[in-house]
Amino acid sequence: MSKSNATKNNRTIDVNALFTELTTATCKKSLVDTMTKFGLQCVTAPTTTPNTNDLYLQFNANKCGDVSRVQLTSKSIKLWCTDAVKSLFTNLQFDAVNDGSSRKSRATIARTIENFTMVFNTLFDNGVIVPIQSK
Repeated sequence: MSKSNATKNNRTIDVNALFTELTTATCKKSLVDTMTKFGLQCVTAPTTTPNTNDLYLQFNANKCGDVSRVQLTSKSIKLWCTDAVKSLFTNLQFDAVNDGSSRKSRATIARTIENFTMVFNTLFDNGVIVPIQSK
């Protein structure tokens, strides 16, 4: 998967390798380190407390908080998001939740590489997941 525009170099991301590394993480710091390794911005607080029941990636922090989270559980991928991000996923069913001030929807899908790739590509292609900006 690659993304390019007039001001950035092409970036190719091995989504299979990313998924494999993310699904072996045991703490949020491991998730953040993996995203950084792949050149992707992640605003999850990099805590080292082992908690495999609360592993999520946060993206696009703003003054209202983050607009989406992708939670990886042993059996599912949960996408927590705002209405704007929800509208990008017409193929998923969402339930109403209250997860922060702006995330009001959650979709739960099986934890497969195909589902992760679909979620990742949709978020990346729409600017929710972004490359780390070089300084």
